[in-house]
Amino acid sequence: MDAGALVSLEFQLGTSLVWFQFSAASNEVDSIAKGNKLLRLAHASKERAMQLANTASRSSIPQFWTEFDSTTSQGNPLSIWGVLLRIDDGDIEYDFGANQELFFSSSTTFSVLDVYEENPIPLPDFPDRQHIYVVRTRADEWAVRSSAD
Repeated sequence: MDAGALVSLEFQLGTSLVWFQFSAASNEVDSIAKGNKLLRLAHASKERAMQLANTASRSSIPQFWTEFDSTTSQGNPLSIWGVLLRIDDGDIEYDFGANQELFFSSSTTFSVLDVYEENPIPLPDFPDRQHIYVVRTRADEWAVRSSAD
């Protein structure tokens, strides 16, 4: 086996996928135990990651956000699609995309100017290829990138 080979174990938690990624040379039981600890940290850090993802999304697709903010729609247009836990280096990478529950459960909303909610309008279209990746390192440093950049 290649010395640089990686093992990825995939799990589903709710609507999100989680990958434990570690060196094939590592002890799998130890790596899973470390991954469980890192998963708890990922869960505890998800609100900070969401804030960073929202800021990056607003910057990369401002037209969508202008339209969305002019509606009475409740909920965040972004949700965590997946979390990659790089066990060996302690990094957590969140993948944010369109909140499917929001966009497919209620496809209409109302303009904020429609006080009596008499004229339903469709939710603005969230760009299909828009993904925001937020990385939290072991040193608690954060980095953000967008697939729309």
